[in-house]
Amino acid sequence: MTIFFFVKNLIEGDINYLKKSFNNLKKLWSFIKKEKTSIIIFFILNILLAAVFIFYPFFVAKRLDYIKDGLLDKLLFVALMVFILKISECIVLFFRDKISIKIHKNIFRSLQNSLGKEILKLTTSTFDKEGTSVFIQRMTSDVSNISNVYTNIINTLTSILKVIGVFVFLYTTHIYIGLYCTLFSLFYFIYINKYTSVLKSKDKEIRLVQEKTHSFLNELIRGSKDIKVLNSEESFLVTLDNKINEKYAIETKKSNLSNILVKISWVLLAFYDLFFIMLIIYLMKYKGLDSSIALVAYNYFPRVVGYNQTIAKFMSYIKDFDLSCERVFSIYDGGDFEKETWGLKHLDKVKGGIQFKNVSFKYKDNYVLNKMNFDIKPGETVAIVGKSGAGKSTIFNLICNLYRINSGKILLDSKNIYDLDKDSLRGNISII
Repeated sequence: MTIFFFVKNLIEGDINYLKKSFNNLKKLWSFIKKEKTSIIIFFILNILLAAVFIFYPFFVAKRLDYIKDGLLDKLLFVALMVFILKISECIVLFFRDKISIKIHKNIFRSLQNSLGKEILKLTTSTFDKEGTSVFIQRMTSDVSNISNVYTNIINTLTSILKVIGVFVFLYTTHIYIGLYCTLFSLFYFIYINKYTSVLKSKDKEIRLVQEKTHSFLNELIRGSKDIKVLNSEESFLVTLDNKINEKYAIETKKSNLSNILVKISWVLLAFYDLFFIMLIIYLMKYKGLDSSIALVAYNYFPRVVGYNQTIAKFMSYIKDFDLSCERVFSIYDGGDFEKETWGLKHLDKVKGGIQFKNVSFKYKDNYVLNKMNFDIKPGETVAIVGKSGAGKSTIFNLICNLYRINSGKILLDSKNIYDLDKDSLRGNISII
């Protein structure tokens, strides 16, 4: 019963992940639909590869039979068929891999360009709070991960077809061999799937720590001049060391866990090998199993194990894919990151009158401007002077709607700047 509930929960968990992934695939379709012809061709080429893989073991078995029985004419024909299958496989693989690179590149470019537009819509305060590395990682590693989804899906479907083909051969060899390989394959797949799920649970934590570390490094490099002037090198280096140690500790924990789980999988394969040899001996001794057929069966089951790992890794990739989609689409959805907002009014001609009426603004808890008032007439030339940190740049940033004021009004030609569209405001401001 315990095993039943374990398998049941495992399957239900994977189904939930697949539902989530399907919703993410629907969101991605607008970026991917231009590549549908290439994806169809890629799928057809994978079907051809699966067909080659399925027929190959039968011809190999026949080749061994003809060698043993001395049927040289038939041996030459089968050897020629094996040669043709191998050459065909190489040709199909060449074109398939070429198309795969093209699909990934085009989806990556489309998604990255679109995400770049969305990032430019974020408020300046969002960048102040989050840093730039958060968005750089999502535009690079996460987008790259998402761009591989369709080729990974098709490759996995091909692996499933190949596994089916091998199992057909194993069952035709002897039903005991087929049943043994099926049971072990199922058990091994469950283990690998669980193993990859455990490791993936650490990935989100690792990515968050990486983003924080990279953001701090970015601040350290960009602000190196100020750090030197303030004689704060020691303080920043201590903080950097703490962040690197935190990142290292999490990654080391994951690596150690992975090392243990990999070694367990090796032990499982060693048990499989031993019991399979014992089964082969029994069948050859008491059931009349032909030695050449036994040899082919023994040589081909490791491929099933390999494709089980491929399928399990795909389930792991799906979880990684969902995490990348969550991180990327959070920028589109605006739930985690605030976006700039604009009004609907458009000024065809801007005269240039600017008014501050009781404007107050603060960074975090400190007010930089407190109930500021001034009125700049159209055509006037005004210089704003003051010591560092007095608020000179802040005034300009507020006029450009880079930050939202806490109270008061900013008017352009007697119109509240928050009621104006983007072109009316920023389209009439120049910076030197």
